[in-house]
Amino acid sequence: MARNGHGYDAWRMRARRTLRRRNARGKRGTPRWMLAAVGLAGVGAFLFIAAAIAGIFVYESYAADLVPPDQLAINEASQGAKILDRNGNLLYEYVDDRAGLRRPIALQDVSEAFLAATIATEDDSFFTNPGVNWKGLARAAWENSPFSGADIFGGSGGSSITQQLVKNVYIPQEERQKRTIDRKLRETVYALEL
Repeated sequence: MARNGHGYDAWRMRARRTLRRRNARGKRGTPRWMLAAVGLAGVGAFLFIAAAIAGIFVYESYAADLVPPDQLAINEASQGAKILDRNGNLLYEYVDDRAGLRRPIALQDVSEAFLAATIATEDDSFFTNPGVNWKGLARAAWENSPFSGADIFGGSGGSSITQQLVKNVYIPQEERQKRTIDRKLRETVYALEL
């Protein structure tokens, strides 16, 4: 064959270009970067689905441990005692060491201004959130993260009123001041369930 533009050398150069193009693409002509992107998206989707399934199992395991509010020990009457005179006037009252002095009052006897001030201070989304103030939790997560520039767990809390109730009723007293992910997850699940 002649070694000109129409001969062997030209054929060899065209064959090399074709091979380079094919090597840059997958078996069906798809660029390799596109195959890699699809593969990474598939792995990401798999990890997301696996995390979602794990999250559902964690939620269900915490929710299964929730004691209905009407079965809580906090609903028991105080074990204190009252000493009255012969006319029924209170002379002295012994206070239960564990339960303290409790005098429940009906909700309608509480001042509306007091309720509004408490809700505005503690959880302004109380009437609209499902038991968890997601915005407050996200803010607290940022403030307590190492990325915020502050000390880890040095920021404020983000609990809703429902979560605070859960912490004081369902979480054992020795665990209430500990800042752990497990306690916060349990608190969040219980608040959503309530």
